[in-house]
Amino acid sequence: AFSKRHPVVFGSVLAALKTGGADYFVQRCFEERDHADVQWARVAAFTLFGAGYLGCVQYFVYVRAFTRVLFPRAKAFLDMPVRARLRDARGLRDSLGQVALDSFVHAPFMYFPAFYACKGAVEARGAPGCIDAGIAKWRANLWDDMLEYWKVWSPAQLVNFTLLPGHMRIPFIAAVSLFWTVLLSLARGDDGQGRAHGGGGGA
Repeated sequence: AFSKRHPVVFGSVLAALKTGGADYFVQRCFEERDHADVQWARVAAFTLFGAGYLGCVQYFVYVRAFTRVLFPRAKAFLDMPVRARLRDARGLRDSLGQVALDSFVHAPFMYFPAFYACKGAVEARGAPGCIDAGIAKWRANLWDDMLEYWKVWSPAQLVNFTLLPGHMRIPFIAAVSLFWTVLLSLARGDDGQGRAHGGGGGA
């Protein structure tokens, strides 16, 4: 009920805790750092990105832009019973359109640039050129990042855009993103050294 009344606040707090917590978990459990050796600037970058982009920006992307502007029938489609949705060919086409828009426009040209720019700015404490350095890493890693993104998020977003009501989109994304963020932290957390998404990929 709270998530329905205050979707941006709920999504932002949940995404911030999840994203920062996932990076802390990776540093302690996978990278085997002591608590005193945790890179707190890195945790802060993930937390800020979670609150600002995953919680706020993605709400307007997925709920406002996707369901009210670009795909105006989406809300009516989501208000239908699930069985009726699965028989609605036009609604299913719209769902596939949202998955494609997320996979080929939003993720490569909004999500990942924002991630690298935020991480670069926070870790460099706003030093001159930090945003440019982050964007350079986005360009260098884009293809590898997108391959992993498509593996995780394309099927997840198909469920999201087909089965879930609008106010649950960000909480669902946050839940899937807990797994994704662990992979992202493993691959790009340690100063973006270009390691593959080892075994493992945003929102």
